[in-house]
Amino acid sequence: MPCETYSLTAVYPNSTAFNAFISHSTPDVRHKEALLAVRLNTTRLLHSRLAWRPDMWAELTSGLEGKATRAGIRAAENWALLNAAVADEFAAKYGAVSSSVKEELSPLIDMLERELNRMAYRMNDMSRDLSAIYQRNDFYAQDMGVVYTTMQ
Repeated sequence: MPCETYSLTAVYPNSTAFNAFISHSTPDVRHKEALLAVRLNTTRLLHSRLAWRPDMWAELTSGLEGKATRAGIRAAENWALLNAAVADEFAAKYGAVSSSVKEELSPLIDMLERELNRMAYRMNDMSRDLSAIYQRNDFYAQDMGVVYTTMQ
C-alpha cells in the first residue's frame, strides 16, 4: 500500500506575514492543496489570500471514502476474529466447568440413585406384604372395602 500523507504547515516568513498550506504527498508527487497567506501591509491594512486546487475536495473525499471502506472491512474482519476467539473461550470454559460439576456431582448422584433403588425395593416389599395381608385377610382387610362403601 503506497504511503500517502496530508500535512498542515504554518510558517512566519517575516514579522508581518503568515503562511499556512495543506500538502498532499505520495511517493510519486508532492503538491500543495490549499494556501492561506496573510500579510500586514500597514498597521491598519491586512491583506489575505486563500487559494486551493479545484479538484482537491473531490480527491480528498474519494480518498477518504476508500480509506473508510478499507477500515470498515478491516474492522469487520477483526470483529469476526474477536467473536471467534470469545466463542472459543466460552466453549472452553463451559467444558471445564461442566466437567468439574460432573466430577463433583457424580458421587452424589450415584448415592441418590442407590437410595432410590433401595427405596423402590422397600416399596416393592411393602406391596408384597400388603398383598399377602389382603390374601390372608389379616385384620379383615378384604372386608374394609365393603365397610367403607356402606359407611358412605
